[in-house]
Amino acid sequence: MQDGPRPGTHRILVVGSTGAGKTTMARALSRRLGIPYHEMDALYFAGPGRRLNEAFAEDVARIAAGPRWVIDSLGYPEVRDVLWERADTIVWLDYPRRVIMPRVRDREDMPVHAGELQHHGPGCYSAHSGVKAWNRRAENELQR
Repeated sequence: MQDGPRPGTHRILVVGSTGAGKTTMARALSRRLGIPYHEMDALYFAGPGRRLNEAFAEDVARIAAGPRWVIDSLGYPEVRDVLWERADTIVWLDYPRRVIMPRVRDREDMPVHAGELQHHGPGCYSAHSGVKAWNRRAENELQR
């Protein structure tokens, strides 16, 4: 892969399920291509104390209107359409559950305080009980 953006590759959207490695891939593409990276979770949880950002949709629309960006997104409904319409390149991380489930389980084992968002590392925030419930549902499906 050549360093620097290819012609027509200036707005890259990296998508995939929880634990697929969206943030890791987006950061690597940003560095390699010299295109600014915007972390979707950081934009979404940008309020005081990592609360929801009331200007989230406006912030993402402003970034998406720009000429060059790399964004990682699970698919926030408020901004999904604008990102998909503006992106000229989509990177879809579609790994089997046997790859992503250990990553989700690792997040589940982290300590959490009641009522707070759980930080799982760069780009990874979630409600702890939501990760556990998702993990249980996915594990049940794997056993079928």
